[in-house]
Amino acid sequence: ASGDAKATEGGASGDAKATEGGASGDAKATEGGASGDAKATESGASGDAKATEGGASCDAKTMEAGALSNEKVTGATSDGDGKSQPQPAEQVNPTDPLEGYAEQPFVKAVQLLRKNKFDDIIKLLTEAIDGGDPVFVPHALLLRAAMHSLWRQDQLAVADYEAVINLPGLQPQMYSNALVNKANVLFGLQEVGQCQDCFTQALVVDPACADVYIHRARIVMELENQSLDLISNAVSDLETALKLAPGHSYSHYRLAAAYHRLMGITQSMQLMETVKSKFEKAYRQFPSNAEGLVLYAMFLQDLQELQKAEDVLMEAVKLEPGSPLPHFALGLIALLFHQAGQRALDCMETAISVDRSCVQAYDTMASLELQRGNSARAMELYDKAIQFSRTKAEMAQVCISKELVSAQEKARIEFGISAQEMTESFARGE
Repeated sequence: ASGDAKATEGGASGDAKATEGGASGDAKATEGGASGDAKATESGASGDAKATEGGASCDAKTMEAGALSNEKVTGATSDGDGKSQPQPAEQVNPTDPLEGYAEQPFVKAVQLLRKNKFDDIIKLLTEAIDGGDPVFVPHALLLRAAMHSLWRQDQLAVADYEAVINLPGLQPQMYSNALVNKANVLFGLQEVGQCQDCFTQALVVDPACADVYIHRARIVMELENQSLDLISNAVSDLETALKLAPGHSYSHYRLAAAYHRLMGITQSMQLMETVKSKFEKAYRQFPSNAEGLVLYAMFLQDLQELQKAEDVLMEAVKLEPGSPLPHFALGLIALLFHQAGQRALDCMETAISVDRSCVQAYDTMASLELQRGNSARAMELYDKAIQFSRTKAEMAQVCISKELVSAQEKARIEFGISAQEMTESFARGE
């Protein structure tokens, strides 16, 4: 669930999917043609929106920030001609904008969120929307939308974001926030046209909102089919965003990654120095952005600077021990370049231990288990990947892999071929 996605030093937004760095996440650890595509870190191991056994565990600060734009509790009041006008709450404690509102359902919901207690949050937010203080209605809608998105109830999330957008007298920042987050949900539903429309609407109302440019670029970087024009637009959007918010650390890394992608599309080695200098500049200025370090490491991997890439990823692990991305990337390096299957498997298991919704880790582990002849375990892992898929495209990719494996397993049993014989046969290209 995307929180506020503020263009601030805070780094990447919760749903920013690290690794646009041109990493070939082709880690095709395959058995029997089953694609273990593991598209390195570009596909969405979200560190901020974890689903855990007891419910959904997410970054409470990110979620809360999405509902409390600008750290202010704002609402709308009616002026003399009956038009609704934004009205800030004047006596807000800058260290905690909710102080003094303890009995409000919205505030109770936020307090539960801060404690990672999710069971009653939707109920409290609904009370806040239906009968609480009107000042909290837009904030409650935003937070409920984020919760719906976290629980993969995407249509309900879209409905809540639209309810915010349709509120009269809404502040431009909150309006653009709702549109950006609606766009993110629509992209997950593969509604790319509607997604782009949301960004266009947001810029009409809030043209200086860096978030819009940042997320629009991210969407382009995650499209399956990319073109020179699309990636050029992403580069332009990120450059604009950094003019508006030069302190947004992750966008510096993302811009370097976008240039790297541009280099791949144009096959222009002349861009190599630009890519390298931008990554190195980002690393010098913002060495503490863990997700950015993953992007940088993927670039170093492409340069075959494997030891440096692994060192950078270990820095990311220290900075964000709760993120699966560095572990996943370390696993890919072990698999692709060191042919160290057990080490790769260990890294994937670690990624899942810190975020059990890391779809790519399940997918890659399934491929590795297939190579070992453990087809039953592989099918379990594919089922987990399907369970935690956040987009239709992601789910479709895993389902195809699973069905291929299932068909191969049936054929293997029917013809009396052992798993090892089948693996060796495919390795010989038979």
